[in-house]
Amino acid sequence: ITQMGVQYILDSVFPVLNLDTKKKFIYVEIGFFQRWWNQQTDAIKAVVQQQVKSGQFQFINGGYCMNDEADVYYEDGIDQMTMGHQFLLKTFGVTPEVGWHIDPFGHASAQAALFAQMGFTSYFVCRLDYQDKNTRLQNQGMEMVWIPNTSQGVENAIFTHATYYEYASPAHFDFDIVTTDQPIRDDPTLEDYDVPQRADEFVAWFRQMQQGYKTNHLMHTAGEDFHYLAAGINFKNYDKLFSYIESKSGYNVNLFYSTPVDYIK
Repeated sequence: ITQMGVQYILDSVFPVLNLDTKKKFIYVEIGFFQRWWNQQTDAIKAVVQQQVKSGQFQFINGGYCMNDEADVYYEDGIDQMTMGHQFLLKTFGVTPEVGWHIDPFGHASAQAALFAQMGFTSYFVCRLDYQDKNTRLQNQGMEMVWIPNTSQGVENAIFTHATYYEYASPAHFDFDIVTTDQPIRDDPTLEDYDVPQRADEFVAWFRQMQQGYKTNHLMHTAGEDFHYLAAGINFKNYDKLFSYIESKSGYNVNLFYSTPVDYIK
């Protein structure tokens, strides 16, 4: 697929959210969103405004981009965050609550301190050294209160969550048009019916994941680069999976669409 672009993701997501208020979506980088927003009709803008107001569509991080942490000058990081946050405050009356850096290649104390000073409740990271991550998985250390190694110390403490599987969907459960994972087949009258086995595998994934975290509330990403070009495909397959698992009390799990903001609360 060569026709990839953020504009197509946004075009695809908002109509699907309109059909079901239980579905949610997060958005991060304002540089792309603003370009899309400026091309929309007043009718579409009104729909988006309502979805933001209801919490169905949520902005997290909210900078103009997701800045690097290794060699960026702190002033540049502050400036680009300011640009994005000013747009969101002016356009939607919202200020993001969560720092979301799931793609910078490593994480810095200075960034954690800056996010704490920006008023974020939490900081979500992804790319850890493999040795660090393995230790955290073994010691239920995938979440922590990070006290940055700065002169202000504990004043900049921030709750930090390391994602389990980078920023991808659970293995074998990526239903986007850009992947090769198989869809959920939930019609028992057809010979390719497979939802019982897929449900077992899905729940087992989270049982394994839970060993790295200290609570039984687990948040998992559902996406990847340029996913949701056809948002309905993703949501439809997860609907099938969620519905089957919820119908079987033996699994003893509760699945729902969420966001980092909702998870932290």
